[in-house]
Amino acid sequence: MDVTWDSGNVNGPVFEKDFGTDYYLAPPKVFLLNHLPEQDDWQLQAPAMSRVEFVRQPMLEPKFFALGLRLVSPTHQQNDGGKQVSLQVNNPGRVKLAAVAKPAGAAVPGQCDRTTTDAAAKLTCALPAPGRYDVILFAFPPVGNTGESIASLQFSRPAE
Repeated sequence: MDVTWDSGNVNGPVFEKDFGTDYYLAPPKVFLLNHLPEQDDWQLQAPAMSRVEFVRQPMLEPKFFALGLRLVSPTHQQNDGGKQVSLQVNNPGRVKLAAVAKPAGAAVPGQCDRTTTDAAAKLTCALPAPGRYDVILFAFPPVGNTGESIASLQFSRPAE
């Protein structure tokens, strides 16, 4: 468990309490999203993940796994794309999902083209111009329209 990461966040010079349970008795694969022990044995999995694999993995939030989701593709954090990119997600619980592409570093994400509850979800985002983009995956509660960010990947669209 990691009680530090579950206690809150630092916003500038101020610590803001925000108790959570994402890292309380979490399975090893959840810790390996953003905790890489110096000793391989402490990963509690075999085979151990290398430092290169750790850095290249997509940015998935603990809630991604709590919802029973599995990212089929892409399998790396940084990816090449064209005018459109797709995320494929195994979604056995038929969670309502949407993906948004925004220029890298932009504060406001773009619009979701559509949502899906497909068990084999394929979410496609347009990359309107050459450049770097953050593609963010959102999960929505059964009632309501406010999604929560559960994954982030980066795509580059080359100049034509």
